[in-house]
Amino acid sequence: MARPTNTHQRRAEIVEGLSQAMASRGYRAATVQHIAKAAGLSPGLVHYHFKTKGAVLLALIATLEDRIAARVDAAVTPEDKLDALIEALVGRGPGADDAAVRSWTLVAAEATVDDEVRDAFEQAVLRLAETLDGLVASALGCAPDDEAAREVSAQVLALVHGAFLLSAAAPKSIVPGFAAQGVRRLLAAAMAERP
Repeated sequence: MARPTNTHQRRAEIVEGLSQAMASRGYRAATVQHIAKAAGLSPGLVHYHFKTKGAVLLALIATLEDRIAARVDAAVTPEDKLDALIEALVGRGPGADDAAVRSWTLVAAEATVDDEVRDAFEQAVLRLAETLDGLVASALGCAPDDEAAREVSAQVLALVHGAFLLSAAAPKSIVPGFAAQGVRRLLAAAMAERP
């Protein structure tokens, strides 16, 4: 009988290792040795499962996106799904993942200089925007392609990504938890404006 493969588990450990290494060093300074150490593996295993550090970064984008989707999918009502999305992105409560937020911010920075990362990041953000459009539209009681709903969704995305940037690059400039409160206020104001 063939021995079961642990490839999926090893790849997940390596991706998490990159997230941890990035959170403390940034992407550029995180070497394969740093990734391996954070993952509790040998550098050879990192190279065995991923040809390049960039390939690990692309897998990290998918992993971060999957974590957000899992939190949204676990909620039942559209309102709860929207709240779960806000919490997944900028929440400070249970389940908050500061390393993931920092990683997402560093992925965005790398997307400014690497075309392959830019394409993957843009696709992930477009999928997030589509999910957000639907949830905001549901909260506002309109169609997902409603211009007002899409505008509110774009404002939420801008606030979230601005919060990511500030929390990673200038954390002393912000009040912890401001982004989640700001998004909720923005949504409440948008709902109050609806007829």
